[in-house]
Amino acid sequence: MSKYHQNELKQSVWKQTEDGSWKLFFNLEEDSFSKDENDNVIKAIFESTNKKVSKMGSLVMTPKGIGRLIKLDNKLCTVRFLKEEREEIFNEYETLSEFPIYLRILERNLSNWYRLIVPANGSVETLKKLIDDLKIIDSNSSNYFLIYNGSEMKEEYFFDQLGIKSDAKILLCGLKMTQSKLSRFNVNYQWWYTYNTDGITFSVNKRIKLAGIGLYGSHENKVQNGIIKVFDGTCSAIGSILYEEPVEIPAASDQNNSITPINFKKAINIKPGMDYTIQLTCTNYCYLYYGGGGKSTVEGEKGVEFMFKYTPGSAHGTGIESGNFPEFYYYS
Repeated sequence: MSKYHQNELKQSVWKQTEDGSWKLFFNLEEDSFSKDENDNVIKAIFESTNKKVSKMGSLVMTPKGIGRLIKLDNKLCTVRFLKEEREEIFNEYETLSEFPIYLRILERNLSNWYRLIVPANGSVETLKKLIDDLKIIDSNSSNYFLIYNGSEMKEEYFFDQLGIKSDAKILLCGLKMTQSKLSRFNVNYQWWYTYNTDGITFSVNKRIKLAGIGLYGSHENKVQNGIIKVFDGTCSAIGSILYEEPVEIPAASDQNNSITPINFKKAINIKPGMDYTIQLTCTNYCYLYYGGGGKSTVEGEKGVEFMFKYTPGSAHGTGIESGNFPEFYYYS
């Protein structure tokens, strides 16, 4: 997959056609550049994207939209359109397993265009992952949504359900987010001995991006080393690992300044109503501060509620009422 910034297509421009639709025209500065020549340029781009061989039964992009390939005979493809419950025959080069779309971002009075290659069987969720992987927008600190044909594109929908076609123009609208903090405990204590593995399970009432956590430091002038993991569910052996990195927690200066913020290198998407677990595996022993007075449900900023559960198999003893993981940092 690849992307192209509009600056790399200096000779191209969006122009409204007679039927009111918008189309990307190439070499518009040349008066002799006819519509047929322009269509040939676009066709060449389409053909260059058709690198994968479409398999029977797979979803493919056609000039009429996305359908399922049900027959291939003498380079003629029969495609069934599920929404219309009809079949149509296309030339083989007209059926693409991948196709281009154009993404427009409005930011600080600037308008940037990106050309993306997406799979015909893709979804809005896979498109957002591509946007994130290509670093088109900083999803760690920006909350954005996609607009197509005047409507928001929900993550659970696939391209064929939305009626997306080749050269579709999608608007990305982003909002800069401020980080929020949730505190689990109302009091700090001393003399908590850390060893082995510790964790806490949580769920939330609305979608957030988990940007980091706070961990207690040592009160014996000792550095705590370990590995942080975030995974689905309550058991790392079952749930998929969403994030993992080594951490080094410096000694705390005093009881009132005992929490060290750990900012993740990449914010983690947290869906509402699902269990997630944060786990700290310690690689050395030391005495830490720890928190008390925790509750099973804690309301954070911007109406986000965290529901906490004890993590089965946690050898260290963090739970709902006391322990480690005193703070959660998130975007909502």
